[in-house]
Amino acid sequence: MDNQIISTIGITEPVTLVEVKNYLRITNTRDDDYINSIIPNARIRAERYLNSDIVSKQRREYFAEICEPINFRYSPISTVDSVTIDGVTMIVDTDYTVEGLDNPLFKLEQSSASKVAITYTTSGLDSSLVKPGILALVAELYHSRTEKVTTNWRSFLSPFKVFGYYGVR
Repeated sequence: MDNQIISTIGITEPVTLVEVKNYLRITNTRDDDYINSIIPNARIRAERYLNSDIVSKQRREYFAEICEPINFRYSPISTVDSVTIDGVTMIVDTDYTVEGLDNPLFKLEQSSASKVAITYTTSGLDSSLVKPGILALVAELYHSRTEKVTTNWRSFLSPFKVFGYYGVR
């Protein structure tokens, strides 16, 4: 399984430079460029940890073979845009169904398929829910100035983490 971001839709970071500087109690402008550069990095790390998009994206997942219903890698899902099997476009409710809400179950009508590509759009999480975790992660990145990051930011985000996919949430 491979996952590719096709586009990011209307990107607005969940935290602003002003919010980060208030959180860090910084009053000068000396590090503004650096802080602005780590905000998207913190969001991306949080998205990977959560298995959920914080900002809306269109994604495409590739599967060598599907033999059972699956959940998509990233959520929350707003639409399934297209499904192709071995290059042939499938039709919703005829060739496949999508059941559920935030992280729906995708089911093929046939028992198995090879070379499956599914394009879908995520709606993004409510940024107010994850803002404390992202602020904590930005603070750790700012203070450490290295790739080694401690884990206390995860405690803010763990209530929103999606565990697994492929039929298990």
